[in-house]
Amino acid sequence: MKGYSTREVAKLLGTTPQRIRRLARREIVAPLRNTRGHFRFSFQDIVLIRTTKKLTEAAIDPRRIWGAIRAIAKYLPVRHAFSAIRMRLNGDRMLVSLNNSSWEPESGQFVLPFCADQLADKSAIRLLAKRQASPQRGDH
Repeated sequence: MKGYSTREVAKLLGTTPQRIRRLARREIVAPLRNTRGHFRFSFQDIVLIRTTKKLTEAAIDPRRIWGAIRAIAKYLPVRHAFSAIRMRLNGDRMLVSLNNSSWEPESGQFVLPFCADQLADKSAIRLLAKRQASPQRGDH
């Protein structure tokens, strides 16, 4: 059976084996077990563990992280699809991105990709184009 051991994952991510086992027992990740009953973690499991570690380091309450991950799991067709998502913070809000859409896993609300700078840039470009297209008074 292939996969990474608990110790390998802990060393790779700079954390303790106890923390890795705790995530597995709380079903945050879904590792397989070898014939001796030891956890074997997939690449997708490691990606999810790394994400939870970064969110925890950003002072996000672990219960919020676990709740968000459980909420995300409802939207994903396969548990190992977690490697396809991106979790990030926007202020104190957790956002999840998948296939060009973003949402807040805690509320389920989608987030529209508005960026004030981009909107301002586009408006300025349109305004300049209009001015160049129409002659101003006094121009002969």
